[in-house]
Amino acid sequence: MSLEGPSAILIRGVRQLRGRLLSCRLLNGPEPTSVIGVSFFVIAPPFRRHGIASALLDRVIADASSRGAAWIEAYPDNKPEESDAGHFRGPRSMYDARGFEPIKVRERDTVVRLSAGKIGC
Repeated sequence: MSLEGPSAILIRGVRQLRGRLLSCRLLNGPEPTSVIGVSFFVIAPPFRRHGIASALLDRVIADASSRGAAWIEAYPDNKPEESDAGHFRGPRSMYDARGFEPIKVRERDTVVRLSAGKIGC
């Protein structure tokens, strides 16, 4: 497939916002500055269902340790809308296939996490 122009955006970052640590740190969890949080994917409609979100997540995983992260964390919806756009956080199956483990089930989503040390095992 040839991609011309912007087709996707991945929103990720260290779990920190304007100098304040986000409140999503879990009891006995890792330091927020050691976690790359994958917040959501924006894929242009003509490019959805072509593996772009999976490729972006694979790149985050591959780059995690070189960026100083010990963990990669994501927050897939527990009951996403049926539409493609409803999976903007990425389907849970995408994370499960890469070895992410559920850490905490919340009302709307589940915190899933992968150790950067487990990558490639």
